[in-house]
Amino acid sequence: MLPEQKDLIYKYFPQLVQECDLENVLEYLIKKGDLNSEFLDEVAFEDDTFHKNRQILFKLLRLEKYNAFPGLIEGLRRTKFTHLANALENRLETIIKNNDLHPLDVNVDVKFSTQFYDVAKYNKTGFYTTRSKNRGHVLIINNIKFSQGHDERHGADTDERNLRELFEKMGLSVFSHTNLTAHDMYYQTKEFAHNVPLTKPDIGIVIIMSHGMVINNEAMIVSSDNKCVPEDDFRAMFNNENCPLFKKKPKIFIYHICRTVFTEPVTQETMTDAILKQAQRTYSDMLICHPSVKGYSAHRNSIKGSWYIQLLCKVFMENAHDMDMESLLRKVDEELEIVSSMPWEMSGEGQSTQQTSTFQNIGFKKCYLHPGVYEDNGKMMHFEDK
Repeated sequence: MLPEQKDLIYKYFPQLVQECDLENVLEYLIKKGDLNSEFLDEVAFEDDTFHKNRQILFKLLRLEKYNAFPGLIEGLRRTKFTHLANALENRLETIIKNNDLHPLDVNVDVKFSTQFYDVAKYNKTGFYTTRSKNRGHVLIINNIKFSQGHDERHGADTDERNLRELFEKMGLSVFSHTNLTAHDMYYQTKEFAHNVPLTKPDIGIVIIMSHGMVINNEAMIVSSDNKCVPEDDFRAMFNNENCPLFKKKPKIFIYHICRTVFTEPVTQETMTDAILKQAQRTYSDMLICHPSVKGYSAHRNSIKGSWYIQLLCKVFMENAHDMDMESLLRKVDEELEIVSSMPWEMSGEGQSTQQTSTFQNIGFKKCYLHPGVYEDNGKMMHFEDK
């Protein structure tokens, strides 16, 4: 099944589970010869129609040798669920048509700062001092390929390449890792949080790109070995008690994951350290960024990368020289509103695939990246001249 087709099934999951009798759809596909009768035998049918429908959908999604999407649409029509069949089919056509809509060729060319903005003159509220030679450390974890159950994230390598180039040209040190297991995701993040250099960096940035979902109202990140890692675990590694390196320093978390609500039991990996249940003020100086609101997907171009990361690179390289982080993120969302796909309809109700990014401020002050420059003995210097 194509990634776009799977995404559609997840998007319409509540309607398919609540409104249909998918057992009849299965029986039609078996009678037609698309599936064998053993498929039906493997489903533990119960009186609970919702649970039965969930089982069927997940089995169809996991089929490797048979693309069940066309058969599902045909079966829905044959069993009088035409409105859902039309919604799935029409929406897929829109996705295919607009898959490369608004592609951005990001040629990373960073505009350098000409002055420092981390002074009271430019800030009526608190701010961070971000002008040292050790400007910041950036951790990138990019899961592209998965052991099972999840499609390859085509275009994600472009995102990683653009992000690395962006922050390195700004003067930050970048540490990137690809296709990490749950264990390695924890290990590399802890190493990043505790690997103390000679001088503390001004800024810490953690970027995690992968498949994701929301389970029991908790955001999960999928590792390359198909385990679900709680998003909160990564923030916990950087709180004021666990991470002296970045205490009272700006910490920016960018999670490029879909946040579709998911109800099926999954394998979950959690940290063994009991560090999540702590006083709220233990968490401060954090900015949490997502490409979409909870319950929605993030758009990704199969060649040129995701809309959010493309626009983040574009906005940052053009505007970070005189704008603070939160202003930059607001501008990213303004651009994201423009770079949106066309409206679509489901069950007669007009909706939109427009993507809305979000960020959460947890005791985070004004933060300027000051790309390309640092202060040395009271003078502005350029990283490229070091």
